[in-house]
Amino acid sequence: MLISLRGSVLFLLSLSATSFAEDNDWRIAPELILKNQWLSETNPSPGSWISLGLDGYKSFSINGKKFATASFQIYEWCVNDRARRPSVLEDKDDCQLVTKTSVVNFHVSGDGKFNILVGHPELPFGLGVPVSSSETLRSMLTPRDIGGLKVDWGIGVNGTVDGWSYAATLTRGSGFEWENEGRDGKSPWAFAARIGTATDSQRYLPVEGYGLSYFSSEGLTPNGAVVDRWRVAGDWVDYLGPWGVMAQLSVGETGSKPTRNYFLELNRSDQLERLVGYLQLKSFNEERMTGWEKANSVHFGARYQLTKVAILSAEISREFDVFGAAPEQTIIDVQLKLRWE
Repeated sequence: MLISLRGSVLFLLSLSATSFAEDNDWRIAPELILKNQWLSETNPSPGSWISLGLDGYKSFSINGKKFATASFQIYEWCVNDRARRPSVLEDKDDCQLVTKTSVVNFHVSGDGKFNILVGHPELPFGLGVPVSSSETLRSMLTPRDIGGLKVDWGIGVNGTVDGWSYAATLTRGSGFEWENEGRDGKSPWAFAARIGTATDSQRYLPVEGYGLSYFSSEGLTPNGAVVDRWRVAGDWVDYLGPWGVMAQLSVGETGSKPTRNYFLELNRSDQLERLVGYLQLKSFNEERMTGWEKANSVHFGARYQLTKVAILSAEISREFDVFGAAPEQTIIDVQLKLRWE
């Protein structure tokens, strides 16, 4: 597959980012991610996906006191014969330059209790807050619950008070898209909020704790329609030695259809977290004209850190009790991620 010119330029710039980072107090990490996916009942298959990107972070201080932090994630996504892909990639063979989580967080109170955020944040909902799943094969319930709006342009507040972390955002409701108007002329919007036990940062294996989330939107869908949606969700993370458990339950409505979604993961890691394996169960349930319908899937995956730079991942999934006329099928994903820090 041919990489677009802008993607090649982005990657070449990223390779020289380390010296630039040191001179300007930026922490910049170039990334190259190679993915392949096999679908047992859908063509085309296999489908490839190449991501070239920069992941950057900087703190700003006056007289030694930090008053803001900035982060950005800019990627060139290119797919070839890829049947399953984000809606921003319009065709099975496509390339797009995308902005992922890219924000400025102003430390208004100075002690972490109250911050104001502007930019393109990740919406604070469920396990998406403590778990880092960006550019990995492992996913949570978030896309089903909030309609694919994992990131969106907007503003928000966040902070940590007495061992509790909170975050709330009000965004445009259009995700990666610049357009902010549905085909019926309606303007989309989205609101998300979560409160839970304090977490210092997102991690592949998050710290133990729990949280409660709320989401409401009139969100823009890939076909240009604006759909009403709301959810309330509870999430929980706990560990017993090398074994970890993560769970999430959400209830709400999509349009006027009642919805209940469930997620459970059992994972195990070695002492250094170089090798991590996980088993997931996802259950999506929606009341339609014919009654309650469900779509269930089981996922088994593993991640191994080959070197300081390279991480190899694989996942095999089985979808059953699918919605509508979609076929039950098996999916195999393989990924190699290279990150220079």
